[in-house]
Amino acid sequence: MKFFPVSQTLGAVAAATIAVASNSGGNPLATLDQRDLDALSIKINEDHDFAILKAGAKATFQTAHGLPISQEANSRLDAAIDELAFSSIQKAVNNDPYYPKIYWVDAGPRNWFGLEVPGGRYSYDNPDCIYRTIPISSKLRYVLRGYRHPEGPTDVTFSLISDPNSQNTVASLAGDDLVIDKDGSYTITIDSSSGEGQANHIKSTLLAKQLFVRNNLGKWPVQRPDNLTIELLDDATGHKPIDETAIFHGAQWNLQESIIDYGVGALGLKTMINPVNKLSKPSQSSTLGTLTTQASSFGHFNLKDGEAIVATLSVGEADYFVFPATDPWLVTVDPGAYQLSLNSEQSVANANGTYTFVVSLTDPGVSNWIDTAGLHEGTIMVRWQGLPTNSSDTDNGVAIVTQVVRLSQLADVLPAGTQYVTPEQRKEQLAQRAAGYAQRFQENEMACQDIGEANPDIAGIGILLAFAIQGAIAVVLSIYSLFVGRTWQDEVIIESHGMLNRLDTTARRVVQIMIQIIKGSASQRTEKGLRKQKLVNEILVAGSDMQSWSGIALLIAAFVQIRTISLYQLHIIYDTASFVAISNCAAIAITYGPFGIKHLVMIIWSLLYLGFTIVFGIRLRSWNDDIPGQCYITSGIAAPGNEHPYVDHIYISITCLYVISSLYAALGLNSSKILDFNSKTYRDRILSATDAIDRQLRQHLSPEYLELLNKAIPLLRLDPTFSEDPDAKQTVALLIALIQYPVHTYSVFMMRAMNESHLVQGSTEQDWGFGQVVAITLLGSNIVMLFEGISRYRREMAIATN
Repeated sequence: MKFFPVSQTLGAVAAATIAVASNSGGNPLATLDQRDLDALSIKINEDHDFAILKAGAKATFQTAHGLPISQEANSRLDAAIDELAFSSIQKAVNNDPYYPKIYWVDAGPRNWFGLEVPGGRYSYDNPDCIYRTIPISSKLRYVLRGYRHPEGPTDVTFSLISDPNSQNTVASLAGDDLVIDKDGSYTITIDSSSGEGQANHIKSTLLAKQLFVRNNLGKWPVQRPDNLTIELLDDATGHKPIDETAIFHGAQWNLQESIIDYGVGALGLKTMINPVNKLSKPSQSSTLGTLTTQASSFGHFNLKDGEAIVATLSVGEADYFVFPATDPWLVTVDPGAYQLSLNSEQSVANANGTYTFVVSLTDPGVSNWIDTAGLHEGTIMVRWQGLPTNSSDTDNGVAIVTQVVRLSQLADVLPAGTQYVTPEQRKEQLAQRAAGYAQRFQENEMACQDIGEANPDIAGIGILLAFAIQGAIAVVLSIYSLFVGRTWQDEVIIESHGMLNRLDTTARRVVQIMIQIIKGSASQRTEKGLRKQKLVNEILVAGSDMQSWSGIALLIAAFVQIRTISLYQLHIIYDTASFVAISNCAAIAITYGPFGIKHLVMIIWSLLYLGFTIVFGIRLRSWNDDIPGQCYITSGIAAPGNEHPYVDHIYISITCLYVISSLYAALGLNSSKILDFNSKTYRDRILSATDAIDRQLRQHLSPEYLELLNKAIPLLRLDPTFSEDPDAKQTVALLIALIQYPVHTYSVFMMRAMNESHLVQGSTEQDWGFGQVVAITLLGSNIVMLFEGISRYRREMAIATN
């Protein structure tokens, strides 16, 4: 069972909020999902043995090399195989299409989030490129939301691949075809539909397994990768996340395939097959991790001291190129410390538009120097990107020529106008490179990193929907009852006494419209109207009583678990239980009679609710971003920069006071048989309490909240003269109930949407247990009762007519 349209809409709101919140700053790569997936990859790597596969990989790479292996080359082989194995784990931990996440892979080692993350580079990792993977199934629908910073990537591609290892492309969206809004945001849909006439759509097929996103950064110090979030549009109920055993087996399979794809394929057939110190003719392909819009040239070098390779390339129709040097096993050494790669933004062009590079162990003093990081032997894969799909070198204009020379002969072979640098300029060049590269590994200041375990019987969508929908039914029925067969006296229900003049234009118009709607619906009371009203009231009271008992059960369950339950779940309980007050307000405002069981139930609920709020407030004082379960994500419900738990205390204090006050206001406005009601005294007490709250809030609230308060307080300080006519009292009580409904609806669904993806790894609130089933069953019984009442009313009307 799944009420997906609601959760889908709320999920979209949440995702949009995340995108907006993340646009302002921070590292787009340092996300909570990245931290969790890195931690899981490390755990798999430490808990499981890959020794046999690593030995096989080492033997295969040595064989594919095909030449005598020097001590220098052999010294780097074990580290390359370790990174290859870790990359295989990284591909496996984020390979569940029902729980898609965005994972930055094929990157060097780093220390962040308290984790020592090993390197996962393989097969010619590009120092410019931010590689991110997202698991995809052709059976499901996804929305990828992104934000392009003012200084965004030089080149961007989104490729659907059939295999995370061979990475054959089955569909793609190039950066030139990506439609981006003026504010930098964009949305990409991914599903099996044709998407005809739709911008930013990628059609998936049965072969699609992952979306491979590449962001190439040309200017490292200033350019930033796109912010990305992924949303599954379909129901994941019944699909549990893959467990560690499945991840381990997936990693084993990835490593087995990688041995062939990268050892035999990339190293042997693509690279070592070429003559030493020569680069192959550029060609395009869709396999072994290459883009369909990319041309590549492969080669390997073996330089003696004092030797250099001089390579001149033509850009042709490419939007971007990069010339990197890697070790003998296709892995970069340390891109931040060495100038071992240069791209189209970092290089200096020749007068004719070509680019000439010098590959050597020592610095020749030219600006376009490719440092081998002290290695005599290594590999090279030059990339040109942004080319027409499946074009050839004859029509795309890309080319490269090489020659080996002595460093002492460079001046004789370099083109006229070659730019040289001084040692000081090189030092500055390397410093800027190191700073730009280090930005990728900066941690974001994350307010909360672990919200604790899931509890579907508290925060499940079924619980939330049951309470919210029952509250909505109560409000609708009470409005219907109020307007059915009523009679209106000529006097104005709410006399202004200058009240309207104190409101701003919008608020004044809202109040005037509400009064006109209520008065415009007036009709003479009829027998038919009275029967309708009686029937609606019966349904309303029965549903309200059921909602009250459900709320009492929820609060008792919360008290039982109060020491172990997380702050996030306490907040969910608080807003969910508040819907009971809305149902009660609606029922009490409409129904009459002396003090009875429904009023007693209301009092019991209100005492439990008040007690729970106090305990919740005490628990909030233990807020700690570093302790699991002692914090929660507040994006979408609190302004950035707000202090927690201070604003949370403000929220529950105001809303709890409002909830309790609205209940007893409805009780007092309902009938003088229940309380000795005096409208003036009652009004004065309400305004006195409002003034006291107003004074306290203005001393502590931030400017943005004060602005909101300045708009709200005039509405609370209306100068009403409550008519002794019962209908007028009902109207006021009903308006009190209506105001709180959108507040708690927004808060509870936004809270869940923002936090459900940040539960403990493998924990989910999508499971349907006893609590959710009971809640939905009770809601269903209310709906059945509603339709039964309608049917009974029609039968009675038919009998009366006959």
